[in-house]
Amino acid sequence: MELKLETGRKAIMLGKGKVLEIKPFTQSHLVKYIGYYDRTKVATGEDYNVYVYRGKLKKTDIKIPGSIYKVNGHYVWTAHEPGVTAYDIRNAKSIDTDAIVDALNKDDIKIKDLPIDVSESIDGEIFAPKIRDSDDVLKRIIKTVLQNMHLNIKSLKPKFNNDYDLNNLKSQLVKEGAMSSKYFVRWCEILDIQIETIIRNKPGSHRLDDEVTVFLE
Repeated sequence: MELKLETGRKAIMLGKGKVLEIKPFTQSHLVKYIGYYDRTKVATGEDYNVYVYRGKLKKTDIKIPGSIYKVNGHYVWTAHEPGVTAYDIRNAKSIDTDAIVDALNKDDIKIKDLPIDVSESIDGEIFAPKIRDSDDVLKRIIKTVLQNMHLNIKSLKPKFNNDYDLNNLKSQLVKEGAMSSKYFVRWCEILDIQIETIIRNKPGSHRLDDEVTVFLE
């Protein structure tokens, strides 16, 4: 789990190392895979649940319970399955410096120096390297995916012939410099992800009749 020290940031712990950042719902600037809640319904006690924003609903998509989709410019909320309590906003916790200091002051916490490639891992074997200002767009994509996956790096070993290949791939992501398209495609392969690029007009431009979607197979 990566702790981003920003005032007022909150998250819900969903178990098995999964952390869902949450925000109050607005009609704009929603971010995919962030949890949102209706402030009015929370205030009245009508609905304490958080819903995950999943972007535009495509014809081939199957609606996932507890989600928010964008359909024809409008937001559609799908109800959680009956009995689900994990997404209750009352379980949310603030992520702040005080909480971290309290955790580090516990007697059972042991801190040791780690080499740079290992220190990029979070929660022991969870590999989620930080995004740097100097990172190119390909690195930013893969790092963002890893931060959202909370992936145990050991689970990838069966996809490699030896440990060297895996370590080399990690190194290409962590070290300074641009990532080549070769390593980018390899990361997509081992993470079982498909890259979808949406091309749209800039504000004020109308040259494209509609959005263009390009898939990286």
